[in-house]
Amino acid sequence: MDGTRQRILEATYACVARWGLSKTTVEDAAREAGLSRATVYRYFPGGREELVDAVVSWQHVLFFVRLYQEVHGATSLEEVLDRGLTFARRSLLEHEVLQKVLET
Repeated sequence: MDGTRQRILEATYACVARWGLSKTTVEDAAREAGLSRATVYRYFPGGREELVDAVVSWQHVLFFVRLYQEVHGATSLEEVLDRGLTFARRSLLEHEVLQKVLET
């Protein structure tokens, strides 16, 4: 992934974790990333909706990559379930944005 795109996604994630989904703007994400608003729009021409969708997709992929890493090497179905469910529960409880969305 392009470094600037990644920086924008991380900045948007941080803003949503801090202020919530409804209060986060493209301007907030740009400021957090240390970029101009025009740069954010260059990467996400659909604006806020496209940016939020991209953050959700990025986090979705990241969750499943980490889940795979967690269960990889398990030698039984029971071990896969134990590792996988433990990881999933911990991930949901520790996910800053998800917790902020549930809170607001």
